[in-house]
Amino acid sequence: MKLKQFFLTLLFLSFVSCFSCFGQTDQKADSLKTLLKGESRDSVKANLYNLLADHYRQKDPLQHQIYALKAIQTSRAINYSFGLATGYNMYGQVFENSAGYETALLYYDSSMTKWKQMGQEKEEAHMLLNMANVYNRMGNYPTAADYTIRSLKKQEKLKNTFGVAVCKLTLGNIYYQQNDIDGALKSYEEAYAMNKASDKNADLEGAALGNIGAMFKQKENYDSAIYYIRLAAITFKKNGADLRLGSTYNNLGACFRSLKNYDSAMYYGRKGLELYKDGNRPEGVANALMALGTTEEILGNVDSALTFFSRGAIIAKQIGARDLESNFYSGLSAVYKKKNNFERSLYYLERYMNLDDSLHGEEATSSIEKLKKNYEIDKKNKAMLDVEESKALAEKNYKRNIIFFITGGFLLIGIIITIIILLRSKQKHNSFLEVKNDEISQQKEEITASITYARRIQQSVLPDERILQKSGLEYFILNKPRDIVSGDFYWLADKNGKTYVAVADCTGHGVPGALVSVIGVNILNKIIEQPGSPSPSEILELLHVMMIHALNKDADARDTNDGMDIALLCIDKNLSKVTYSGAGRPLYYHDATGMHSVKGNRYSIAGEKSEEDAPFTESEISFVNGTTFYMSSDGYADQFGENSGKKFLSKNFQDLLSKVSSLPISEQSKRIDEEFMKWKGNLEQVDDVLVVGVKI
Repeated sequence: MKLKQFFLTLLFLSFVSCFSCFGQTDQKADSLKTLLKGESRDSVKANLYNLLADHYRQKDPLQHQIYALKAIQTSRAINYSFGLATGYNMYGQVFENSAGYETALLYYDSSMTKWKQMGQEKEEAHMLLNMANVYNRMGNYPTAADYTIRSLKKQEKLKNTFGVAVCKLTLGNIYYQQNDIDGALKSYEEAYAMNKASDKNADLEGAALGNIGAMFKQKENYDSAIYYIRLAAITFKKNGADLRLGSTYNNLGACFRSLKNYDSAMYYGRKGLELYKDGNRPEGVANALMALGTTEEILGNVDSALTFFSRGAIIAKQIGARDLESNFYSGLSAVYKKKNNFERSLYYLERYMNLDDSLHGEEATSSIEKLKKNYEIDKKNKAMLDVEESKALAEKNYKRNIIFFITGGFLLIGIIITIIILLRSKQKHNSFLEVKNDEISQQKEEITASITYARRIQQSVLPDERILQKSGLEYFILNKPRDIVSGDFYWLADKNGKTYVAVADCTGHGVPGALVSVIGVNILNKIIEQPGSPSPSEILELLHVMMIHALNKDADARDTNDGMDIALLCIDKNLSKVTYSGAGRPLYYHDATGMHSVKGNRYSIAGEKSEEDAPFTESEISFVNGTTFYMSSDGYADQFGENSGKKFLSKNFQDLLSKVSSLPISEQSKRIDEEFMKWKGNLEQVDDVLVVGVKI
């Protein structure tokens, strides 16, 4: 079988020299956060957000994403081009690191457009290189080579030695993917030498050393390979780039495998897998699975090899890593052949050959060779390429951002417009009310029918309740909108053996509240789709930032009140514990010792949460079977009673939960609903009501 070790350098991506985070400790983050607390100038705050995003780039992917978003929001509010250009770059790295390559390209292109508008050719060249790296990861090598050479020409024109070094590193990656080992090794060695002669960037040094080692491994010079790869690991460790170590572990494992030291090969393979899982890097996980599967196949453990290759092929296909995907197909073909399943072996062999031909065929190779020759000619004649960059991807990004709101909220917005038109018509033609009575009545029926249909749309975006059933949980969901559509919503997810349950209360009710709820559900779905298992507090922190971004709210416009209160629960049955985080909404639970309540943070999602406010907190609760957890919006407690004229209040609501907690879960919902209707009597319902109970 042809099974090339898939090695892609995690290239230096920031390219804004003042933002280099390596060699720094978290003291830097603390210092930046201290500066933020006392800073009132939005442009300076945007710069600090970008500095924090870069600091966390290789340390904490979630914080990296949060601060990049904050930088974009703050810069956009004051039309601060430098902050936007840098923020787009930072946010593009979020998606590249999590294998969202198409989205990464959109943000990199937006950043490049901004830099070009400002006349910053150096930064424009850097963004070309970022995009080249993404195309390389996607297996689009001719386009990757094109963007790299365009960047290289600009770097040479600007006499930016460090920029040229990074271009050489990227070209080495492309040569390697085309099996030009000598060309790749030469490029990596040139990159290393140029870096030593210029900025001496630790990240680039580690990447170049690791790649040089990988090429010696390909040339079967294992002593040199292990020497250089270990130098790379030392460099990454020394400068705090822990997430970069995975590639060094994978390559060390490959060297030991070639030396038939299979225990060491498996050891380093598992270290790489563990590191990449913790760092939420799906491409790294796939590379580690490839290394482990290859070793298991050599050892004759075909079932284990089949498991590793199958998992890896799925990940590689999902993230668009086509070269790695083809290698997994080759591995699967070989494993099935050893299992005497020749039909499946042939199937995967055909998939491997088709994909490999498209990646490494003569057409792709000749395209790259042509680009290399053109570059040499241009370099010799000093004819620098200066082509106007297209804004098509940036426009596509804008359309993609608004498409959800157009499709999800179009009907609801149409209803609002219809209502406004009807009200104006009513005011203008007050004298004809008697004549138009039947017509207005009919229009009201049409509006009601439209809102009822809108409810069906809103219900369709809510998660399937069967998520709780599949998790083996008993539950009830009592949902009573005030105006057909609701500003309250529940959200469920199941990931990595954990079940997430949330109850949210959006600002307002009816159509406006429903619009915000649709946005909230969409954002939560996007957060949970990311790799890893985020904690409730991390989800709320990211939800807070992304809601502000989605609602286009800047720091001076928080009084628009759009946002939500939310209680979020993560249930881990394996560890017999739940983790709760809340923004304005508490958690109630009943166990053998009685009824308990846990308060969340006082600030709301997308509300006035300043830098001085602490991150969303978490509470861990150990449970035994039979414990019931309750979350609700404030609609139940705020309902006025017909007889008393007073609100029901949270204390009485908690007492009611305690009374019904011993009943079967379905009976609990019925009793809670009956008590509400009894209390309300003939009074109007004042707000949306949502109560969720989960029994473990």
